[in-house]
Amino acid sequence: MPKERIERALQPGGDSTTADLYTIEATAVGGAAKLLIDTSIEPKQRGGIEASDLRKYLVKCGADLKDEGTLKFFFEEKFVVTVVDSAASKVVDPEELAIDVGAEDVSVQRDGFTLTCDRSADVQMSVLEALETRGVEYDEADVRKVPRDPIELDEESAAELTQLLDALSDHDSITCITTNVDLPEN
Repeated sequence: MPKERIERALQPGGDSTTADLYTIEATAVGGAAKLLIDTSIEPKQRGGIEASDLRKYLVKCGADLKDEGTLKFFFEEKFVVTVVDSAASKVVDPEELAIDVGAEDVSVQRDGFTLTCDRSADVQMSVLEALETRGVEYDEADVRKVPRDPIELDEESAAELTQLLDALSDHDSITCITTNVDLPEN
């Protein structure tokens, strides 16, 4: 894994010159689900959608909009590294790696694992170098908003939220949706 790739992963992504960055806060499923919806709104002079039109779309899909800053305390920024390679889990023990690099959490899936760490640059570099040393290639490495206290919903509410998230993800202006709900993987 070249050093340039590590350095690129540590730099903030996105090109803010082509679009405005905007986060809309909303709840769903009776207020239990908190949503941070990151959007890329094209400026009006380029014929893109305006924020007010996007807000109308969110309400139509079933989201209950909240004032800016209302829900941000439900989330925190963490450095998240995703390794999608079942062979990597055989080469390195994800739990042992998490302990070695000081990760706060490790989630092991069938096809790889995810490490969640402090967002400091030192920790980020340490994690990426540890993966490189062990010959493990990562698929994603970036700072993300993660829920402070994830919740689980009953089956019916989870299905309702999944339907909302699917509808929202179809919208071209929505770049990322973060929720405090731990949804089961299908």
